[in-house]
Amino acid sequence: MSLQLSTTFRLLTAISGLLVSACATQAPPETAVQLIPLAAPLNRPEAEISGMAWCQNNLILLPQYPGFEHGDPKKNNSKYLYRLDRQVLMAQIRGESADPLKAEPIELNE
Repeated sequence: MSLQLSTTFRLLTAISGLLVSACATQAPPETAVQLIPLAAPLNRPEAEISGMAWCQNNLILLPQYPGFEHGDPKKNNSKYLYRLDRQVLMAQIRGESADPLKAEPIELNE
């Protein structure tokens, strides 16, 4: 019985070693960080983009305070999320444009 367990253990160890080896050799290549300039108002530190999410072909940018553009977001009734089109974003990443990206505002209704 212990011979069978020992053989099974060695076989499992060999298989797991192969899996780790296979995974290690197929790791994706590292990619350099690329800064993407944004146009106003998202280029201001007050934008505090706290989240991003894809909605179909749109990258939705979520400001920490959706009314930051107009001074005190707690006193302002106009609040916005922002949208970047995937094709425009990809053109920037490919180096086809160096202009800051202008995000389209999406007004929030309360």
